Amino acid sequence: MKKLKNFLICIILILSAALFPLPADAAYNSELETASDIVLLVSLDDGTVLFDKNSTMRTAPAALAMIAAAAVTLESISDPSQKITAAEGALRPLNAVLSTKLGLKAGEEISVFDLVCAMLLASATDAANVLAYYVGGENISAFVDMMNETAAKAGCADTHFTNAHGLDDENQYTTAADIAALTKYALNIPVFKEISGLKTHEINATNKSSKRTLYSTVLLMNAGYRDYYYSYSSGIKTGSTDKAGRCVVSTASKDGYSYLAVVMKGPYTDRNKDGAKENLAFIDCKKLFDWTIKNIRLRTVAEASQTVAVIEVKSAKKVDHLRLVPEKEVTALVPMAMNSKNVLIETVESETAKTIEAPVEKGAVLGRAKIFYAGEEIASVNLVAAEKVELSFIKAAALKINKIVTNKNFLTVTAASALVVILIISALLLRDHNKNKSRAAKRPDSTKKPPDDEPGDKNGDLRILR
Repeated sequence: MKKLKNFLICIILILSAALFPLPADAAYNSELETASDIVLLVSLDDGTVLFDKNSTMRTAPAALAMIAAAAVTLESISDPSQKITAAEGALRPLNAVLSTKLGLKAGEEISVFDLVCAMLLASATDAANVLAYYVGGENISAFVDMMNETAAKAGCADTHFTNAHGLDDENQYTTAADIAALTKYALNIPVFKEISGLKTHEINATNKSSKRTLYSTVLLMNAGYRDYYYSYSSGIKTGSTDKAGRCVVSTASKDGYSYLAVVMKGPYTDRNKDGAKENLAFIDCKKLFDWTIKNIRLRTVAEASQTVAVIEVKSAKKVDHLRLVPEKEVTALVPMAMNSKNVLIETVESETAKTIEAPVEKGAVLGRAKIFYAGEEIASVNLVAAEKVELSFIKAAALKINKIVTNKNFLTVTAASALVVILIISALLLRDHNKNKSRAAKRPDSTKKPPDDEPGDKNGDLRILR
């Protein structure tokens, strides 16, 4: 009776979870309004997507393309202090182009480190072209091919570069999801991580120029811009073109949690009567970081003892059902005010057994489940047997016999055999019948009268011969 009661409780819990699902919002988008068309926020600790607004929509990369250019350069040149010469062939294509430049001159000798700083901090298009020309073997197109190869290696699924500096081109595109993947790849390069986090950098005088000072365009790091400044932010890159809008990629870390934000197609908007403009990509990025750091924490969303499903078990001693529980405790980044009632755990039917035969070892993997919060999948986990189930030899034997006698082939063979037996018996009976009939035909008929010339009288007495 107790087992039956527990089983019914498990079924009720599972049905309740299935009947009252949570609304299907993407990540925590409902918590914040963002002005930018494309927004993505991911955890650098475990890859959890916390905000996602059009992260797979194609858009122009602007100077975010320089993240790929920097990664290719730093992987190709082992010593970033190495000096290279700015070639005329690299600078000429930009002569008539209106863009941010370092002001490099043909023949100027400058270090790779300084050029990468000029790209990442100031979006200098001439620095990007000089590096592309040098690393590509005096062939900028070859360097761009390397950028595309690096993007593919980083896991980008919908990105194509046509130049090293990111200026608009109809054949050049990317997505926020790809920029995030590319940035995470680049952050594994120590020099990239160092440079992308710099607020300023001083370039010493060269053979063609006096000293230059670079300032990071990521104003989230600049305390002088109160509306944009966020003390926990670090780097990484900004971009801005007509097609791309205002873009920023940045990281933020606090209390052991680290996040990466990608904001693209952010507009400028009038901010006051004087016509001063506000960069809404920065505003959105700061807003994302601030809400997340204040509200998101790592919490347990599935206990190892929690019943997720109950399946039938055959040929077992004492039991006929088995509980499936998470293989381990599962944690995820969720709001601090999370209520366990808001977490939904669903089995993946195609990967979860519906019935199983004993014996079953405790902990045996028998399925898989997905864990949802606010309608968004936040984790997944293997489902295992909650207890050991022993085999009943009598039940197992009965099950095998039942399988044999209910097997289609067995039934077909049995029916055919029965038919053959019936035919044989019928044939034998028919043969015996025919034999008996033949014997009866040859036997004398005792009912016939004897002929008149036979001795004897009507009563059968012998006649007396005289």
